Amino acid sequence: MKTSKLLRVAAVVAACLVAHHTVFADPAEAEDTAYRMAKKYVDKGFNMAPTDNQGVMGAGGSVRFLVPVNKGLDYVFLVGTDLAAKDVDIYVYDDVGGLILDDRRPGRLAGVQFRSSYNGTAVVYLHMANASGLASWYVLVGRRGVPKTGIQAPAPLDFNQQVPNDPATQASPVEPVGP
Repeated sequence: MKTSKLLRVAAVVAACLVAHHTVFADPAEAEDTAYRMAKKYVDKGFNMAPTDNQGVMGAGGSVRFLVPVNKGLDYVFLVGTDLAAKDVDIYVYDDVGGLILDDRRPGRLAGVQFRSSYNGTAVVYLHMANASGLASWYVLVGRRGVPKTGIQAPAPLDFNQQVPNDPATQASPVEPVGP
């Protein structure tokens, strides 16, 4: 009887220790992290736009974003995560599929800054390369600069904007990528 009770107590203690070290998704932490990252870019003159794009995903998950860009303007794309994220990557492609740049450094924070060489849409992929369970992420996008005379005015940073003649974006401008 004493052995059975001792085993039950040991099992409860072990379960408590495991639960204590388990990391849970924390959306507020991911948002706070993204805004802390953005301060540096705001100080450099970027206008940051809250995208209302946030979510939770496990290791190996990806999300695609469409960002309207104007030639000659600078853009920054930031991803803040919570502590459950171990490694997040960003890939930025032009509208014909050429890689503009990426951030594949190890770590739970990712950000890229680039100057657009064309008017159109940049395709940005957020990839959760590694996570402990489900990790929260939060995206901010910033823009800096004034278009030159004769170039169309910058489109507002609106992630709900549909891209015409692109069947991949007719359902939603933000959609999971992969199987």
